[in-house]
Amino acid sequence: MMKRQLIKPRHKNLTTDWINIFEHVSNNLECSESCQYLYAVSKFVTIKIILVWLLFRLPKMLKLCYTTTMQKRIITVLILSILMLSLPIEAKTLKGEVKYTVKQAREEAFSNVEYTLPQSIIKANLTDPNYKENKKAIKLGATELKDRYITYAADGSYGIIYKNNLYYEYDYFPNGKLEGIGKRNGLTYPVVSYFYNTQNELTELMLYVNEYQAFQFKANGQLLYHWINDKCYDVNGKLVNEVYQ
Repeated sequence: MMKRQLIKPRHKNLTTDWINIFEHVSNNLECSESCQYLYAVSKFVTIKIILVWLLFRLPKMLKLCYTTTMQKRIITVLILSILMLSLPIEAKTLKGEVKYTVKQAREEAFSNVEYTLPQSIIKANLTDPNYKENKKAIKLGATELKDRYITYAADGSYGIIYKNNLYYEYDYFPNGKLEGIGKRNGLTYPVVSYFYNTQNELTELMLYVNEYQAFQFKANGQLLYHWINDKCYDVNGKLVNEVYQ
């Protein structure tokens, strides 16, 4: 099961190079939430500068008006300008700030759940077909080969994602035997990742709200963990793990 982008919380000390793999895949698909945030902030600052300039110039503009009616019209135009400039930035900010309660996260994660995979996928990957090559790459610290990405943990387990199908991750024990298969329902946030064991049973689900927050559930709907940045909290809100310093 994976934590943050393509990092799996069940694999301690997983190489952080895997973060770069996800960014490499997603950059050409959709502007990230942080990109939207920076865009919104830049617009916000620009609008504030314009408004300050208008307010600074307002007294001089009013002095040039010969009637009270003209002064009222200028003030009305200024108010309308403030509203028109502020509404787009507010909408953009709200769009980027997707927030979920545990209940909402559970509903989202299980809305289109698939409890099994095609059995052929399990059978075709019970052993790593490129075991020797992958182990050699891991020994050299490589995270990308010509047709696939590799991620690995301190205990020797590792995962493979093939570039021709980025929705699946095949997780192997150190000996190259299949540990389980992960499947994502998308490549941009929010995205749900499902994890199946070798008996083709759904064991866990993970809803990635964004690159900073994720909810991890058992297949029966019970909340396992709530990830915020690199901190992991249990169902009672207690910090249970802190990794990737």
